Amino acid sequence: MWMVGPNVQRLVQSVFAPVIELLAPQRCGICDCEGALLCQACRDLWIPTRPELVPATGLRAAAALGPYEGGLGAAIRTAKYGGVPGLARELGAALRPAITRVTRSTPFQATLVPIPTDKSRVHERGFDHALLMAEAAGLACEAPVVQLLVRTRPTAPLH
Repeated sequence: MWMVGPNVQRLVQSVFAPVIELLAPQRCGICDCEGALLCQACRDLWIPTRPELVPATGLRAAAALGPYEGGLGAAIRTAKYGGVPGLARELGAALRPAITRVTRSTPFQATLVPIPTDKSRVHERGFDHALLMAEAAGLACEAPVVQLLVRTRPTAPLH
C-alpha cells in the first residue's frame, strides 16, 4: 500500500483546488451542508448584519466580523486549510457591514491592507486567504486594497 505524506496531500490539494471548486458541489464551510459555501442558516447564525464596534488601542474605531470561536472560526479554518479559496472570498465580502460601520464617520476613504501570509503557507495552500478576503471586501465596499506590509521573517502558525 502506498502512503501519501501530509505535504504531498497539501500540494495536490492546492494544485487542484480551483478545479475541485468548479466541479464539486459547494458545501457550507461551517455546517458542511451541500449547496453554498456559506448556507443561509449559517449566515444568519454566524455572520452579523450589524457588527459591534470593538475596542482597539490607538485606533479611532474597529469592528470585527465576529468571534473566531464557533462557526466563523470553522469557516475561516475551512477556507485556509480545506483548500476553499471561494469561501475566503465569501468571508471577505461578508466584512462589508463591519467595514461600513467603522468607515461611515471617517472623512476619508478606507484602504484595506491585508496582513501578509507566510510565502511557504501560500505555496502549501495554493492561495493567500488574507489577500483573497481583502480583495473581496474591497470589491464589496468599493475600497482599494493595497499590500503595504511585508513579512520579514517566517513565524509559527497562529491557529
